[in-house]
Amino acid sequence: LELINKTSVKDMFSFSYEVNHNSIYVTKNIEFTIFRVIQEFINNSIRHSACNLISIKISSIDKCLKVFLHDNGNGFNIEESIQKRGNGLLNIKSRIKSHNGTIDISSSKHKGTSFQIIIPLV
Repeated sequence: LELINKTSVKDMFSFSYEVNHNSIYVTKNIEFTIFRVIQEFINNSIRHSACNLISIKISSIDKCLKVFLHDNGNGFNIEESIQKRGNGLLNIKSRIKSHNGTIDISSSKHKGTSFQIIIPLV
């Protein structure tokens, strides 16, 4: 929520967020990683996707932190982006992997981009 409020273009986009947690402790390191991934997702969505809605859902289920991010933008070719545009997606994958987590990135033309992240909390 704080990140959304600090985003200078928040009046030009709609943000949807939902946080459900069951009192599971998340380390500061994981919290920082998720903050950075969400920040990168929002920045890329605003810069490249021509979206007008960004959704963020965070929950803790079965001793895992689950984060779902979605924009309703143009979408992109994931493999092409990794090869041509630099290290953004590789850095995100590396951050999640450093916590033994997984990330599933999907993107479809005119349907947007989604990240589904799962990080074990045990």
